Amino acid sequence: MNSNLKIGELAQLMNVSIYQIRYFEEKGVFSPAYIDANGYHMYGLDEIYQLSNILLFRNLDISVPEIKTLMEKYTPSESEQLLQTALSRLENKIIQLEGVKKQVETVLTNATSVSPSTSQIKHYPKRHFQQLKYDEKAGDIDLHHLKETMRHFDMHVFNSDIFYTSINNATQAFIESPLSDDLVLQSGEYLVQSVTISSEAELEQAISLFEKEPVFELCPPTLILCQEKSYSSIFYSDNVVFDIQAKMEWKGGEDIASKSDYLA
Repeated sequence: MNSNLKIGELAQLMNVSIYQIRYFEEKGVFSPAYIDANGYHMYGLDEIYQLSNILLFRNLDISVPEIKTLMEKYTPSESEQLLQTALSRLENKIIQLEGVKKQVETVLTNATSVSPSTSQIKHYPKRHFQQLKYDEKAGDIDLHHLKETMRHFDMHVFNSDIFYTSINNATQAFIESPLSDDLVLQSGEYLVQSVTISSEAELEQAISLFEKEPVFELCPPTLILCQEKSYSSIFYSDNVVFDIQAKMEWKGGEDIASKSDYLA
């Protein structure tokens, strides 16, 4: 009984398509043990090992022409160097994918935590912010300045929420950055409310309602911060999610904070 495999059987064993095996054969990096009288390509154990190596190289993003050169001309030391280089690329890709994984986890956590009608108390550590240029007439941030700021601080815009507040009756915009002291928020307990809005008027109304929270009768806020959630465009086409937040500063307590606690 012939123990060799036909191309369909080999494809099933190696979990690849017949077309992929034929492609490797066309490019000269793989060949059958022999072709029988009926024209069937037959493969033995040596070909299984050879195909396993080719698939490993492809998983390492080594191109088919490189694989052909490697198999025909490379010395053992050259093959080792090629694999070391490919391994370094793979390790960098894993680091990038871990970053993407954390980003998706953060997005999902933030998305599921949105409860528009409920306020909650969160503890924040001391936070530092870099100011962005804000055009009052246009009602938006200067995107060129945002780009330069992101480049300077080696940040990605999708990972960096934009914060808005009003200081001296003027809207100001910030991004969080430990390297800047443009705005400093002290650590402590913050009242936070997530809202989904579709216009600036809705945001102003939400802020007005937020200021009337009963807890602020005991600890009136000195500064209200609106954090625009960068992920919200994934879930909403016409709405934006904001976290409205203010530090809870109790009247008569030893830890009363003044405006100087917020502004460096």
